[in-house]
Amino acid sequence: MSRVFLRVGHQVGRHISVFTNKDSPAANAGIATGRSLSKGYDFKLYKQWLSTCSLHHKCGGTLGSLEDLPSRFIKISEGGTIPEIRLVSSADISSRHYAALSYCWGGNFTGVKTTTATLQEHYNRIDSSRLPKTITDAIEITKSLDIEYLWVDSLCITQDDMEDWAAESKQMAGLYRSAAVTIVAASAGTANQGCLFPARSAPVFVEVPITIAATGDLSVVTFADYRGSISDEFLESPWNKRAWCLQEYVLSPRLLYFFENRVVWQCQEILSADDYAELRRDRTDSIVVPRHFSLHQPKDLESWFVLVEEYSGRHLAKSDDKLIAVAALATHFSPYLESEYLSGIWCREMHKGLLWLSIDSKMQTPPRVRAPSWSWAALDGSTGKYRAQGGQF
Repeated sequence: MSRVFLRVGHQVGRHISVFTNKDSPAANAGIATGRSLSKGYDFKLYKQWLSTCSLHHKCGGTLGSLEDLPSRFIKISEGGTIPEIRLVSSADISSRHYAALSYCWGGNFTGVKTTTATLQEHYNRIDSSRLPKTITDAIEITKSLDIEYLWVDSLCITQDDMEDWAAESKQMAGLYRSAAVTIVAASAGTANQGCLFPARSAPVFVEVPITIAATGDLSVVTFADYRGSISDEFLESPWNKRAWCLQEYVLSPRLLYFFENRVVWQCQEILSADDYAELRRDRTDSIVVPRHFSLHQPKDLESWFVLVEEYSGRHLAKSDDKLIAVAALATHFSPYLESEYLSGIWCREMHKGLLWLSIDSKMQTPPRVRAPSWSWAALDGSTGKYRAQGGQF
C-alpha cells in the first residue's frame, strides 16, 4: 500500500501539495510523486538534498586554495556516543569537505571558547560537555551528514588575540563560499538554545484510504496540516536579525536551516522543507522572495545598496564591528564591481554611494568613531539609498 501526502493551506483550494512514494501505484498512475513525511529529524533526507545539489546543481562552492580558507577547523572523530573533537590546521585536513555554522551568540554566551590560554589544549582535545547547545547540536548534525570537519567562530578563532581575529575575519568570504553546507541555527536567539529541539512537534495527519481506479491498487491519502510560510518564519527568526549572519547567508551556496518545527534546505536552485511547505509566491510574498530567497542576485551596485539597507537595520553586539561584519560581502563584490572600496562606499559612481539617508530618522552617533562622516557606517541605524521621484537620481 502506498501513501499519498497532501498539505492543506489556510483556505480550501490553496497551498495543497500531493506526494507519494517514488515507485508506488499512485506514482505509476501519475497522481503524484514524493516521499514519506518523517516525525523526527530525517538526516537521510538532508544528506539526499546535499548530494543532489553537489552532483546535479551549479550552485558554486568550489573549494579555493588554502590561502582562501581559515587557519583551523574542528575535526569530528568517532568517540562512542559522544564524538571526540579537536582543532586541526587547515593545512592538515584530509578532506576539503566541511560544514560551517551560522548562529547567534546572544548576550549570555556560556561555555568553552578558544583563547590564547586554551589554543594548544584544543589542538589535542575540546571538552564537548562544556560547549553551548547550538555548537554541540551542530557537531551532531555535521557528523550525521558524514562530514568530518566543522568551522565555528568561537572555537576556530582565538577570541582574545586581536591579530588572529583580524586575520581570520578576512577569510570569511572564502570560508562560507567554499563550505559544503552552512548549518543555520535559525530559531535560536542565543548559543544555548540549540538547533535540534527534543519537543519538536510533528505535523498532524489525517489518513484516508483510496483505490487507484486504473489498477485497483490501494493507497492511503494523508492530509497534513499547513504550518505557515517559510518566508514568514525566516523573517521572524532571531538569526535573521543579526548583522554578522547576513554575509554568511549571502555567501553560502547551500544552507540547512533548523527552525523549531521544520528543517529547510536552500541552494541556488531549490528551496525545500521536510514538511513539504512551499514558499508562497502570491502577492504578499512578492517582495520577500527576491530579497531573502535569492542567493544568486547580481553583484552590482544596486544589489550592494539593497544589502546595505538590509544590513544597517540589523543588530550588532559590538558597535565597532559595523564595517568588519560586512567586509566579506565587500570582498565578494570586489571582482564584479572592479572598484576601490572605502569604508562601505565604492569609488565607482561614488556620487550614488554618498547619497544615503536615514530610513526612520533615528540614526545615532556611536560611542567611538569607526568610519568617516560621509559613510553610512559612521552612524547607527537603518540606512537607505536616496531615490528622487520616479526612482532616479
